[in-house]
Amino acid sequence: MDEGYSSAAMVALVTASLRRRGLPVPDGARCEGPRVTLSAKRRLLAAVAAAYGESALILAGQAVAGGPFDPLGHALTSAPTPVECLARWGRLERYVHSRHRTIIASESSRGVRVRHSAPAGSPPVRHESLLVAGVLAGLLSAQGCVNVRLSLADGTALLDHGHLITGHVPPGPVDRFRLAWIPGTAHPPGEARHPAPPPEAGRGPVTGAALRRVLADTTRRWTVGELATAGGMSARTLQRRLHEEGSSFSSVVAAARVIRASMLLGNADVPLSTVGFLAGYADGPHFAREFARRTGASPGRYRTVITPTETDHEPSL
Repeated sequence: MDEGYSSAAMVALVTASLRRRGLPVPDGARCEGPRVTLSAKRRLLAAVAAAYGESALILAGQAVAGGPFDPLGHALTSAPTPVECLARWGRLERYVHSRHRTIIASESSRGVRVRHSAPAGSPPVRHESLLVAGVLAGLLSAQGCVNVRLSLADGTALLDHGHLITGHVPPGPVDRFRLAWIPGTAHPPGEARHPAPPPEAGRGPVTGAALRRVLADTTRRWTVGELATAGGMSARTLQRRLHEEGSSFSSVVAAARVIRASMLLGNADVPLSTVGFLAGYADGPHFAREFARRTGASPGRYRTVITPTETDHEPSL
C-alpha cells in the first residue's frame, strides 16, 4: 500500500461518515477510487472543514469504530491493551510507508500524549491531524475503552466520553494532543475472524497449541514469555518442550504468519496490500520474501493462480 492507497482509505472514511449523517460531499471536492492523490485528499478535508466545521473531521475519524467489520480493523482493535491498539496503528503507518506518523510521546495505562508528524518532507496539515486524532479516538472506543477523551496540547478538550464537546476547534497547533480513557473489555477474537490452523499443523501438542495462540493474533509482537504465560508454563519450559517436539519459538511464529497470510490470500475481499501487515510481517518486502521462500510462490501468484488444494498450508516448523 502506497500513499495513494492510504489517502484513498482516509477519503473513504470521511465520505462514509458524511453519508451516514445525511451530508453531501462538498461540490468539487469529491474523489474516489482505489488510489487518491495527497492533494486531492487535502482538498476534500479542507472542503469538509469549510462546509461543516473542523469538528466534522474528528467525527469522520471516529467513524472507524462504527464501520462494518474488516480484518484490518479487527487486527487493530483486538489488541490486548489500549496502548497496544494505538501502537498497532503506528506500525500500520510504517508498513504502508505513510508520509505521516503518529508518535506516542508518553503513555500510561489510561492515557497517551501523541505527536502527529512527518519523518521527512512537509509536515501534516491541520485537517489531517484532526482526522487522525478522531481515528485514534474511534479505535479506542472500538477496542472497548469507555470515557474516551481527546484534548489538545494546551488542554482544550475536543471529545469527552467519546462525544464532541465543542463545535469549533480553536486556532493554533493541533498536531500534538492527548487521549485519555478508562479501560474496558477488549473485544475477544471470534472463531470466524481468526480461523484455526489445519488439525495437522504442528509436530506435537505443545507446538500445535502455541501455533494456534499465535495464529489467533498474528499482528501481536509475541515474546517467548507471553506465549509461555498463555500456555501456563515458564519461558524455559516452553522452549524446552518445543525443542523436544522439533520446533522453536521463532519457527512457530514464522509458521503462524505464513498460514495466516495464505488464509487471507484466499479471501479476495482482503487487499493484497494489507495481507502482510495482518499476518505480522514488518514490511511488504519481508512478507513477499518470506512467503515465497516457504510456499514457493509470491503472494500475488498464490492469490491468482494457486488454490489451497494445490499447496501445503503447513510450512515446515
